[in-house]
Amino acid sequence: MFDNNTIRMDLRARFASKIMKSACSYYLKPKKFNADFPECTDNKKRLLYLHIPFCFSFCAYCTFHKFIFDQKTAETYFRLLKKEMQLIRKKGYNFAAMYIGGGTPTVLPAELAGLIDYAKELFDIKEVSCESDPDHVSSPILENTVDRIDRLSVGIQTFNDNYLKLIGRYDKFGSGESQLEKVKNLMPHFPIVNIDMIYNYPDQKKEELLNDISKVLSTGSQQITFYPLMFSSNSDWGIKNREGSKSYKRESELFQLILTNMDTKKYEQRTQWAFSKDTGDIIDEYVVDNDEYIGLGSGAFGFIGDTLYINSFSLKEYGKLIEENKISAVKNIRFGKHAVKQYRMVVDLFGFNLNNKAFPEPEFSLLKLSECVQNKNGYYKLTPQGQFIISLMISEFYDGMNRVRTAMRKELLNEDSKFKR
Repeated sequence: MFDNNTIRMDLRARFASKIMKSACSYYLKPKKFNADFPECTDNKKRLLYLHIPFCFSFCAYCTFHKFIFDQKTAETYFRLLKKEMQLIRKKGYNFAAMYIGGGTPTVLPAELAGLIDYAKELFDIKEVSCESDPDHVSSPILENTVDRIDRLSVGIQTFNDNYLKLIGRYDKFGSGESQLEKVKNLMPHFPIVNIDMIYNYPDQKKEELLNDISKVLSTGSQQITFYPLMFSSNSDWGIKNREGSKSYKRESELFQLILTNMDTKKYEQRTQWAFSKDTGDIIDEYVVDNDEYIGLGSGAFGFIGDTLYINSFSLKEYGKLIEENKISAVKNIRFGKHAVKQYRMVVDLFGFNLNNKAFPEPEFSLLKLSECVQNKNGYYKLTPQGQFIISLMISEFYDGMNRVRTAMRKELLNEDSKFKR
């Protein structure tokens, strides 16, 4: 019925994108959370996420929770985060893997090293993944992270100087060529280096993306992740640049270009966005491999059972809660059983986990009827068009989460960027 090998923004894609946007608007409505954080009563596999909400300067497109770096504030924060780890350990939680994001986790390299060492003392941490930037190659950062971090995820975004200037990273990290050399120099120091790239910049041409693909492949990186540029509907930069710039037609064409030109002999596609030389490696979208995860730190999210927990975005409130021996979750969203199944279905499809799953109905049957999913010799498989549709749905989900972040940040006052003295 459909040509599923040619990726395009067709009626199916538009319908799925609108459905996901509506679902996020309906479900993602946080309520105040005043109860005690739940105790752990099982041995279920979970991941620990730690959020470091500080940056030296802000990237125009980024909607993650962060404050401008202040050394004393950051030093206090690292101390409090260690205490929050103690609190979650006392509730019976243990973890084998940890993901550190931000913000910029490496703002204080020695403090980051101490945080990782302490986490390994408290928990059975076997794998540490940490976000960073091209300047991670600098000596103080390397000295404090080599042999501590197993997977370093470096945000490059593009090697095109014009697009680096557009998103405010040219002045911060230098030209595309200089960043290429920096990231190549990182390769020998870490078991896994992931490079984050962005595509579908305003008016981006196929030749420009092909050049980015060629250069990122030349690094020999163990992982490469391509994100579609997401204009958050609630960010000033998103509102300013969305009109006339966001082209879903171009996004579909560039998505197919990535699938066609990635080196499939060396890389296996782990998600709609991530390519890895080893399928067992942790990835940026850790929700694919972890049904549940605990988020610690200001602005972190966690998901336990049927509930999304949202930690305080206020440093002032965060510090008060930790000093009172409380986990910093201040809001939550509880989901019904069917809503949880819907969420897991989209995440599992995003990670190609299609088989031996009890997907919700009629949603999965609609995906099969629309030929997004096909049965090949007894195994379900996403068609190329199906992959693009799931990519769109995940993008809408992230936009929904960004709306939650924006709403949380709108509640902040100037005094919330500091700890109470």
